[in-house]
Amino acid sequence: MDLLGLLNISHKDIELLNFEEDDIRDFMLCNYPILNADILADVLKLSDGLPILVDLFLKGFKEKGVLDNNMQVRKYIRQITESLTEKELKIAQIIALLSITKANISTNLLNSVISDFNENDITILESNALIEFHPIKREIKMHDIFRDFINSYYIMQEQKYILKLYRFFKVNSTEYESAYYAILVEDISIKDLIIPTIEKAISSENFSFLLLFGEHIKNIFGFQSSIGNISNRTFCTILLGYLEGLIGVGDYPAAKEIIDRCALTIRGNNISIHLRLSLLIANLYHLQNQYQEAIASYEILLNEINSKVYGENCLKYEAKCLWGIAHSYRHEGLNYTLAEAYYREAITSAQVTNQRSIILKCRFELVTIYILQNNQIAAHFELKLIDKIFKDLPSDQYIVSAK
Repeated sequence: MDLLGLLNISHKDIELLNFEEDDIRDFMLCNYPILNADILADVLKLSDGLPILVDLFLKGFKEKGVLDNNMQVRKYIRQITESLTEKELKIAQIIALLSITKANISTNLLNSVISDFNENDITILESNALIEFHPIKREIKMHDIFRDFINSYYIMQEQKYILKLYRFFKVNSTEYESAYYAILVEDISIKDLIIPTIEKAISSENFSFLLLFGEHIKNIFGFQSSIGNISNRTFCTILLGYLEGLIGVGDYPAAKEIIDRCALTIRGNNISIHLRLSLLIANLYHLQNQYQEAIASYEILLNEINSKVYGENCLKYEAKCLWGIAHSYRHEGLNYTLAEAYYREAITSAQVTNQRSIILKCRFELVTIYILQNNQIAAHFELKLIDKIFKDLPSDQYIVSAK
């Protein structure tokens, strides 16, 4: 059996044959010696291990001598969906929507959304490789590639079911789960309701939700608010949350890529979100050890705040900028005197706006400088001030960073 014949057998048969990725790669190398290891690696990566897509990419390479990009995959999946009946496509669309938040979908859950499907409908979708069905568990699974294509291509046609799913999950699940469907509803006012959910996730450092939700927007709308009919404020709050998630898990290159991609949107945002995004960008430079770039970013933002461009309500960000400059100088380790001067300015500014978290960070980092300089007297003095701040706190209060 050649590879294309092998890849036409069902997923279940492949599982029985117990093929591993290395086995498929070895098989391809033996039967397609014209393909080098890099091409085969690309085939496996682009296909995400899905046999039907491995077949697609190998055929494309054989015909054109190059690997087609994702557009070919979309064209191929579109051909599959267009071959379905109206009813079968409707079921596939609802499964794709449910797959946003459910890895495995019970037939009972599917039945609560659309009741007029039967076993034959599921069998047809499975024969087209759009889903996998476990007859004993009565569970359906749709591959992410198919889910994302169906949702992005047909999303605006399914408002009736999206609204139904949004209301269902709002009542029967968490606010985080319902947010995935709220953003798909055409009504901008419903989309705006997810802002507190994202802010809550940022405050609680729920990076898992922030990352998955950001990927959700990227997969369906490509981070273009105009396509998704999303208000600028909601879109930029989502962007802020996604960046917080990426930076929170240390994926700095991905965060930089998103910032570069959405630079114009960031500049045109409302004051509060603009400041928070700008602070994130400066912090990202610092996290990537680009201290001079971080200092320059903080100074630009500081000049804007001090020129009263943003008004008195934004003075709380002044202390953050001053701390960021001091923190970057401390990391560089070249001018501790300058770092200490900015820490003192940050403390003064934070005292005006009662930001004890900033004051504590500044004093703790001053202690590290004094320890490096072997200045025990100054270090002990700062530690006493730190101790006083904690003693003055109510018993039920803790320090949180100001957003």
